[in-house]
Amino acid sequence: MQLGISKKVTLILSVLLMGGAILFSGVSYQQAKKDILRLMNVNQIEAAKGGAVFMSQFAKDKMQMMEQLAKRLSTIDESDQSKVMEYLKLTEEQGGFGLVFAGYEVDGRMIRSNGNHQMPKDGFDPRVRDWFMGAKAKGAPSVSKPYIASSGGMMVTAFYSPIKREGKFVGAVAGFITLDDVKKMTLGIKTAPSSYAFIFDEDHRMIVHRNDSLLMKESPVAKMMGERLASQKNDASELIYYQSSDTQEERVAACSYSGEFRWTICVTVAEEEYSAPLKDQLKSFALLGAIFVVVGLVSLYLLLTKMLKPIETIKDSLVGFFAFLNHERSSVEPISLKQNDEFGVMASLINENIERITQSVIQDRESVAEALKTVERIKEGYLDRDIVSSPANPQLEELKKVLNEMVVVLRQKVGKDINRLNSVMQTFSKVDFTSKIEGASSDFERALNHIGEEVSAVLRENTHVANTILPPFVKTTF
Repeated sequence: MQLGISKKVTLILSVLLMGGAILFSGVSYQQAKKDILRLMNVNQIEAAKGGAVFMSQFAKDKMQMMEQLAKRLSTIDESDQSKVMEYLKLTEEQGGFGLVFAGYEVDGRMIRSNGNHQMPKDGFDPRVRDWFMGAKAKGAPSVSKPYIASSGGMMVTAFYSPIKREGKFVGAVAGFITLDDVKKMTLGIKTAPSSYAFIFDEDHRMIVHRNDSLLMKESPVAKMMGERLASQKNDASELIYYQSSDTQEERVAACSYSGEFRWTICVTVAEEEYSAPLKDQLKSFALLGAIFVVVGLVSLYLLLTKMLKPIETIKDSLVGFFAFLNHERSSVEPISLKQNDEFGVMASLINENIERITQSVIQDRESVAEALKTVERIKEGYLDRDIVSSPANPQLEELKKVLNEMVVVLRQKVGKDINRLNSVMQTFSKVDFTSKIEGASSDFERALNHIGEEVSAVLRENTHVANTILPPFVKTTF
């Protein structure tokens, strides 16, 4: 099936339009994708940073309380257990600790805020506990690694500070908190329907997680995230893609490190949480792109059909003109197109040339028709007519000239009326040489008249001689 120029142009522009729409939709989608991801990333990252800031401030407050308690206890002799316990109890109540206690270097005395004091001989020596050794080694307030409390079996962490007298280490004070409040705060972080937060420590053990079976156990996911975060110099702005160890689903996490706790808090979201709005956005762009293409194609087709309609008019006129040239039509209609654009100029030029060519063809046809009539006249025996009309075609003009010259030569040599010559020749064939061509103008006519005259003269002379020499009876016979 052949396509018209309007359809071809529409097809080409349609391809370009669709390509442009696809490109525009793609660019817009990518930009929207960046905006959506940036917004989701910001929420997730800020939640992780906020959690880390909260933990750091929480730890600082607790360590500051331990430091202040250690300063007070440095002025009280450990033998005054009631006074020491008074301060321990006060700090427990003010700081929200589960238990506050002090251990001393000199005799391994253990004084608790609940009054359950012990000596090494009672089976408990604080000097071998992590919090005590940490305070002694660091010489500054700090926090212990999470551990399971011997009483109650709860997961706790201890904040501690060294007790110094005249710059010399004499013991340590500590208070532990359960991780219930930290867990409540952490699991309460929500940035999306599928999001949750978890915390792991420097040993990559899960400290807070929605799945209790993972607590206090080293996690490959935590190890991977810790190493990744360390390689990023604890930059929380980079997201980490991973597979959850408990649900095996693909997730995206933003992690932030708390230096005081030496813990890392991560806010994780199911990866499909990212893809869902992107899919909706993609569908929207695809729908808008399709509508744009359809409306554009229809508008483009109608516009081009109207704009290129003169081409059809010009085509029809040219077809009629060629039919005229091929003698299939007797006339040509000019292009009826009144426009001031390129099509109007084209139509005007074509009309001018069609008119010129048409007149030339008519002129040639008239000349050929006259030549045919002249030939017919010659066939009838008359050489008295020349071809008068002039053709537009130079070759026909040359042919006309040659034919006219031939007729002139024949007229001069033979005569204008071959029929008259034939009549005289017929009389000659009957031995009647008295006929002649009146007004002979051609060589042949004059020669024929001369022959007739000469033959007639010979015959008269012969008759006279015969009359002279023959006997009378012979004359009578003749």
